[in-house]
Amino acid sequence: MDVLISLIGVDKKKLDRLARDITFTQSINLVTILSNEHDNSRNNSILDKFCFLILPRIQHDIQCLTLDSLSIDRALRIGNYSKFHKLSLINLPIEMACRIFNGIDLLYSPKAFIDLPSRTCYSSNIIYLNVRLNDFNDCLCLLNGYLSQLHTFIVEIDKICNTLMTINNMKTVSNLKCFSLISFRETIEYDNKIVPLLRQMSKLEKLTLSLIVYRRILFIDGNHLVNDILSEMSHFHTFILNIISDRVIIDEELLPTPDHVVRTLIEKGYNIEFYLQYVSKSRLRFSYLSKISALTSIKFPLLEQYRQTYNPANPQCRCHPHHATIIEPRSDCFHRSETLFISFAGGALLVGGFTFTEWKSTFTKFDLQADTLFLTDPAQSFYLQDSTYSWQGLKYYRSLIQKYSKLYKRVIVIGASMGASMVCMCSDLATLSIAFNPILDPSLVPNVFYYRTRQRYPKTIILKQVQTNIDKIMSENQQSILHVHWSQKSPGDIVQLKLIPNQNVIYFTDIDKCNKCKGVYFWLHNCSTHGLPQDLKRQGILTQILQHHLNALA
Repeated sequence: MDVLISLIGVDKKKLDRLARDITFTQSINLVTILSNEHDNSRNNSILDKFCFLILPRIQHDIQCLTLDSLSIDRALRIGNYSKFHKLSLINLPIEMACRIFNGIDLLYSPKAFIDLPSRTCYSSNIIYLNVRLNDFNDCLCLLNGYLSQLHTFIVEIDKICNTLMTINNMKTVSNLKCFSLISFRETIEYDNKIVPLLRQMSKLEKLTLSLIVYRRILFIDGNHLVNDILSEMSHFHTFILNIISDRVIIDEELLPTPDHVVRTLIEKGYNIEFYLQYVSKSRLRFSYLSKISALTSIKFPLLEQYRQTYNPANPQCRCHPHHATIIEPRSDCFHRSETLFISFAGGALLVGGFTFTEWKSTFTKFDLQADTLFLTDPAQSFYLQDSTYSWQGLKYYRSLIQKYSKLYKRVIVIGASMGASMVCMCSDLATLSIAFNPILDPSLVPNVFYYRTRQRYPKTIILKQVQTNIDKIMSENQQSILHVHWSQKSPGDIVQLKLIPNQNVIYFTDIDKCNKCKGVYFWLHNCSTHGLPQDLKRQGILTQILQHHLNALA
């Protein structure tokens, strides 16, 4: 943008020649980080000139636009971008985002794909598509043969209901190599719509399903998956399934056991990890992971995109791309702050972890000039090793934090549940570590069965690493602080607490005692739930506790 803005006023022939140089015009960044970034009148003036004088000349060469709240209306209303395929929105206020994406006053009138002419959904160039749709009709429309080169289709559907629509051209469906279908609403159309669609994907290699299947006669098990779906896929090798079977009417003595659910998959040679949880007699939640699925998710941008983010505090820093999977530090970046804030998300018993980062809004409440690194991966990788232990998540994250600790004066790590486990296991590498109800032995968590992993996987790996770190921090030479907060009235958390001998336990009564400057401290709170941070937040004291911990750094 800066190069093109500098040409405002240049004669038209020279500008036209430059406009034909795609080096400058393929990707346009209109984010208004100017020399006087607080002068909106100046920003508006420059944007007006750019959008009215330059955009019309280069619009047919633009393939990618990066916009913010000042530039989005102008750019999208003025241009006619025939080669456009990527839009990035930066620092968009939530009110504007709601107006654009959900409101009735849209830049463009909302349309269901089913209402559009067939040519509107046609492209011979799109090979990767990640989209959120309103209903299953729109999904079928996109798969009706018009996206002829599509090999990866990731779709989140608001509702999957009965539809009379059929796919007339199966070319797109049969050529798919990777398919991900996610829906958070209950559906009764699993057998009528989803299974028949999957059976047409003969070249599929990777499959992700996250569904709530409602009122099915039988629970979904390995026998169904092998015989009704996977048998049609000769190239298939990787799957992640997180399925809730709800309102299944079945006698209690006929409830499937973990062995029954996965026996057929194992007999067919699938090397899997498996979790089974009975929420009630008629509601079963289970998750399958094939040998190289989410366990190596850090290697697959498809799964981690926009979920792990490194955010420099310095707004002038352009050393780190916005793409979320790039979380390795860059030694050549000179914009970094003295402090790095790292958060590990929890969600340990949900395959794939949470789809959002934790502690982001809490961090904004502190007057702390710090770069931030938000991670969501520990819930699905570091203790869920595959049978060959080829994905060593603990080793990876300790190495990652070690790299960052050499670049920053202070490193602060925080997390809850399994995120807290990772915090404790990396506490010797950080300046300040804050953990809420860490899980030190996952096999002690009630209602969860770790199929085939209990015997193979060393359950004590978390506890051993945590104990080693505690010993290091308590030594004379270690300048680190570890605060572990526990729910005193939560039986499951007290079981985890008792795994560590000789704790320095403090019954929480006074916030002012939280500013310890060295050592390891275990705080007991008058709380009966595993969600301790949420309980402290409701009491209005979470921020105060964290602030006192941070004060010790001074």
